[in-house]
Order: sequence, then C-alpha cells, then structure tokens
Amino acid sequence: MANLSDGPAPRIFWYAWALNQRDFVQFSLFCAVFWCMAANYRLLSQALGLRKPPSAWLGFIVFLIVYLGGLLPSGSYALATAGFGVCGGLTYLGIVAESQEAMRIKRLLDYYRQRNWRRVAEELPLSWLSFSLAVPFALYLSANRVHFAWFELSLHSYPLVALLLIWRDCAIYVYFCYGKNPQRALNLTLLAAVLLYGVLPGLFGALGISGLSALFFRYGPIPRSPPCSTPPCNAAPFCI
Repeated sequence: MANLSDGPAPRIFWYAWALNQRDFVQFSLFCAVFWCMAANYRLLSQALGLRKPPSAWLGFIVFLIVYLGGLLPSGSYALATAGFGVCGGLTYLGIVAESQEAMRIKRLLDYYRQRNWRRVAEELPLSWLSFSLAVPFALYLSANRVHFAWFELSLHSYPLVALLLIWRDCAIYVYFCYGKNPQRALNLTLLAAVLLYGVLPGLFGALGISGLSALFFRYGPIPRSPPCSTPPCNAAPFCI
C-alpha cells in the first residue's frame, strides 16, 4: 500500500493493457464491494426461503476467471489455468458453505424427472456447478501440454488427477455430513486430508511401496518436457 500513496503510480499489466495501479486497485475494491452486496442479497433471500437459480454464483465464477486470467500471461492456456483454479477452489467453498440435506437431492431428482428445469436450477448445489465447470478446464489443460518455463515442466494429465482428488475430498466431507456427528464433519474431513495427503503417502514412500503411495497422493515426479526452441521472454512464462 505504500507504493500506492507516494511517488509516481506504477503500472500493472492486465491482459494487453498497461493500467495505472491505483486505478486497478480501486476497480478491484469496487468489484469486491459489489460482490459482497450481491452475496448479502442472496443470503437474505435464502434466509427468507426464496429459491433462486445460481445465476449470481455463475456470474461470480466467470468474473473471477476473467479477472485472475488477466493477471497471468495472456493466452487461452493461462485463462484455462485460472478457470480450473477458480472452479476447483469454489467447489471446496461451495460444499462447505451449503448445508448438506438429503431432501434437497430428492427434490432435485424429482424436478429432473418432471423436466422442471427452473426448479432443477434452484435446487442445484453450488459445488456441483463449480465442479462441472472445472471438468472442461481440466480436459483442456491435459490435452494441451504447454511448457512452463518457470518450472521446466508440463502439466500433462495432472489437472485430471487434481480433479479426482477434489471429488474424493468432497465425497469424504459429504460422507461425514450424513454420519452420526454432522457437526464435526469439517474437522473429520481435515483430519482425513492430513492422513491422505501427508501421513499415508509419506509412510508408504518411506517403506518403498511406491504403488500404494501413488494411490493416495504421490504420483511420482512430474515428467519434464523438452526445452523450448526459443528462450522465453521475461513477460511470458509460457512457451507454446
């Protein structure tokens, strides 16, 4: 914040535009206030029992993808990377923020059989929507093996692996929500995550059982891609 108050305003690159950093920060704060107001309105509607389609959630996803994608180097691959990160993160947020009710799933299936698409949209969990949008981004990232000059690696099929890990974590959380102690579902899920991501892979890796370790988290070293034919410039960390 000291850089925003003294001296000439620095420039920030967003997509192909060089913007004044003060103006960009003010624009970002304005967007944050707008989405906070929209979220408060939706929470009030939910408290009053008014069902609405997830149009605001979808708009928030699109906004974050466009906003964060502009901060990465230009290109469809960078935009897809931002989209996958946003949708994956909001999948976790959505499944924790919403109450897990079996009757809601039953209503959703009943409306689907009746072809009542508006009611289906109103009952659709936000985490389902976020996860569904993350699937095409993961497929695109896996199909286009773009070389990361910063890390000297390609993602290959790792976005699909991350997508399955998100699915596994959400399934564990829903399982605990439907268990005997739903109030402790989040704590139990975090404990399970520590075991699955840290303890068990490290234990099997220390024992030399790499096959069992790969079933949990460690899928071996990321294969390195061949070096780029041309040296990457400082402004573009992707070599396509």
